[in-house]
Amino acid sequence: MNTIKTIYLILCIFAISFLSRFWMSEWKWYAQFLRLKLKSKEEPDVGFDNKRDADPNKILQEADDIYQLISSTKPLFDIPPFERSTSAHNSKYYIMNPTEVHSTGNLLYTYVETYDYQGNRKTTGGDFFRARIYDKKTLTAAVGSITDFNNGSYLVTFPLYWEGTVYISIKLQYSSEMVSLIHRLRDIDNYRMGFRGIFLSKNYKEMTKCHFNLTFTGPLCDLYYHNSGIKWMCEKPKNLSCENLSSLEYYFNEPSLSEAEKKFDDRKNVLKEIRPVGASSVIVKKQGSNINLPKCQSHPLTYTNSTGFVQNHTWISSLCQVKRFRTSERVIQCIKGKKIYLVGDSTIRQWFEYLVKIIPTLSKVNVGRNQWYSEKLAVDLTNNIYLQWRTHGLPWHPGVPLMLPDSPSAVSLINNIYGGKEFITVICLGAHFTRYPLKVYLETLIHVRNAVKRLLGRSPDTTVILKNGNTRTPYKLLLDNDWLTYELNQAFVAAFMGMNVSLVDAWDLTAAYESAELHPSEEVIKNEVDVLFSYICPNID
Repeated sequence: MNTIKTIYLILCIFAISFLSRFWMSEWKWYAQFLRLKLKSKEEPDVGFDNKRDADPNKILQEADDIYQLISSTKPLFDIPPFERSTSAHNSKYYIMNPTEVHSTGNLLYTYVETYDYQGNRKTTGGDFFRARIYDKKTLTAAVGSITDFNNGSYLVTFPLYWEGTVYISIKLQYSSEMVSLIHRLRDIDNYRMGFRGIFLSKNYKEMTKCHFNLTFTGPLCDLYYHNSGIKWMCEKPKNLSCENLSSLEYYFNEPSLSEAEKKFDDRKNVLKEIRPVGASSVIVKKQGSNINLPKCQSHPLTYTNSTGFVQNHTWISSLCQVKRFRTSERVIQCIKGKKIYLVGDSTIRQWFEYLVKIIPTLSKVNVGRNQWYSEKLAVDLTNNIYLQWRTHGLPWHPGVPLMLPDSPSAVSLINNIYGGKEFITVICLGAHFTRYPLKVYLETLIHVRNAVKRLLGRSPDTTVILKNGNTRTPYKLLLDNDWLTYELNQAFVAAFMGMNVSLVDAWDLTAAYESAELHPSEEVIKNEVDVLFSYICPNID
């Protein structure tokens, strides 16, 4: 008991120092975002400027600026022995104010100290945690935010949304050494995957290599219609023309790892609980009356640490009034007369399938050849509802040959949307980009962002909504994991920062749910769609 009191006194002495560093770090991160957005403009953003925003050098510079901002962990080319990597079992956390009376609306601070497998104190940062508070009795949970002091210690901040007993879970998802390995494989070793172009002419077939960074010096075939700014090319076949390109076939080679590095490619070391020193829960009392949140409306996008919590299977936003759309009548009341364009990966295709399921008058139109990537279309002639889903173009990994006419780029799709107050455009890019260098994703994002600027420039009443990536269990531990998705989500917000768009924060929602599925459950989809429709119809009763 005396040991715990001593620890608590030490923490109290240093609490002000840690918290001041925390707020300085948070403000510095946000201020960097502001400087980044202001750096590229000397006047208010009044929409797309063809000379300014389409300049290839400017796009590359902005991609590099965002990369430097969010990619704080530099890859180690010499990974230390596994025994010197961060160990969840040896690390520990403390509640910084365990005896304090906690109230809703306040913040709970925990301090994490990390140690390696040999019991030595870590002196560098870069570990990736999953921090969560919960109450199993009321099926309530929310996620915390991490501040890295870059010395082996971390501050985890939890918003206290509900009253009662709040339990703490802090898991080490990936050690800093594993993050460094993941980072290196993503940004440097990018020739282990790409596509093979299948060129056909009657019964004659040729196959060539296709990539965004070809070193081939011969003639090339430009896949300009299927990319969003990235120069995806195929080597031209010897005997056929580029017009004979029929489809693309994805290929992947396992990364080359040293024997020491292979020890990190082990799922038994992932998502392990860090033990508490002292209490692992607090009692929270209700403070004051309920806060009246504003209606969900588009506004200049900003970075937000926490966007809400889940309680009794329902997502409760901390930003705006999220309403429930669980019956076909209520959904139709919201989207009657609307044209909804879903542009993105299969996690947003789930929204299409869910809406077709719950709206009996919404009928599918068979317009595609492949269930995984071809266009999906549904119409409701009675209520004048148009619903379309299309892929975002390359890269796309369907598991079968990709027929190019079925996969136009996100930029070309957005360019073809006329826009207006009855038009809803939803964009989701992420899951298919985790294996590619971050700058490839950033350049794609900037081109997509510029297409959205053009759309809003010609039709300011158009509603544009973004959806970020969700948590998942990786198919390939080092290549499809949550750290990669988290960085893509950071880039997603950075690229659209300051634009008049809305965000469905699938990351916060699925992390609170502890969802481990690439394609979340229907319960999660229902909550995501509730947020979507709350932005489309903020004034619905």
